[in-house]
Amino acid sequence: MRRIAMSVCLLLTLLGGAGAVLAPAASAANTQPNLYNAEVVVVEDIATITYSTNRSAKESLRMLTCTLDGTPADCGEVAAGSTKKSTNFSVTYSGLTTGPHIVDVSFLDNKGVGSIRTLRFDVL
Repeated sequence: MRRIAMSVCLLLTLLGGAGAVLAPAASAANTQPNLYNAEVVVVEDIATITYSTNRSAKESLRMLTCTLDGTPADCGEVAAGSTKKSTNFSVTYSGLTTGPHIVDVSFLDNKGVGSIRTLRFDVL
């Protein structure tokens, strides 16, 4: 198994540096949903992506959409460790071609506040 490092831009955007997690906004009332703890593990032509979303405790995820290389794709199943403020997801894509790939994840909470994040990885 080999871990594929995400681009420096992705690390800076999603993780705020090596292994760090983006902190939510100071006020729960102004907390914008965020994607964090994103990791891509590639084995041969199979990529497993895990990520988490955060929001205030009173907000729920209303919509979660994903694309793989611009085509609508499965966003995965809710994974263990989810809480009132954080939902963990895991999704596996198989049969990927050699080369670069892009997964876009977008989500909205029940107030219509959300964001979109891009994960980039390579199949070698």
